[in-house]
Amino acid sequence: MIENDLLEMAEDCKQRIEEKNEELEKLKIENHELKKEIMTAYGLVRILDNLLEECLIEREVKNISDILRTHLSNLFDKILSYSIEDV
Repeated sequence: MIENDLLEMAEDCKQRIEEKNEELEKLKIENHELKKEIMTAYGLVRILDNLLEECLIEREVKNISDILRTHLSNLFDKILSYSIEDV
């Protein structure tokens, strides 16, 4: 009787671990994709920022571009620091 209970508990634990591992793998993939999106957005903002420096535009547009670039840059730095710590 006790052996059967232990076997059932072990199988249940094994199944839960497999489910959590699958969930973790999905989250890792999603995290990687989001990092790529943020890096792409940051790159595009940098290009936009360089283009705007050469043009005569309203100050508000330039300020918004600068704020967005700074925000994405800070976010990118956080991503890099997390990646370094994960290694």
